[in-house]
Amino acid sequence: MITLACAQSIIANVLALAHAAGSKPLSIVVLDAGGIPVVMVREDGAGVSRPKLAMDKAEGALALSMPTRMLAQFYAADPAMHAILREATGKTLLPLAGGVLIKAADGSILGALGVSGGSLDQEEGFAIAAIHKAGLLSDPAPDPLNGPQIDSL
Repeated sequence: MITLACAQSIIANVLALAHAAGSKPLSIVVLDAGGIPVVMVREDGAGVSRPKLAMDKAEGALALSMPTRMLAQFYAADPAMHAILREATGKTLLPLAGGVLIKAADGSILGALGVSGGSLDQEEGFAIAAIHKAGLLSDPAPDPLNGPQIDSL
């Protein structure tokens, strides 16, 4: 279960990374395993569509139990699948990086994190590092060669 305190910690970690990187203003959402928002924030200056994009990314990751970056590859292999899955789930299912699963140590899905406002690589990198800094696991896992360093928070 993702508590309010845990979700707030994840959000604070994302914001710390984003500010350190000089990112544009972000919108961030943490959903629990049932898809219910625990925390959503929109930084001053974030675009008006950013909260919806962050929500769509988190919902898409949770709906299909996969990070949203993988959706682009999934849809490329079978373009008709996008429309079928969107209709079946009732979710937008954005095939853009920034929707990351939050997992427990045993691999069970606790929820999802959606980030919008920076570059796609930044959004996903901030999300992954923030989840790990909070003591949880992510899908995708951190990239030790190219991703943000968790210890830099």
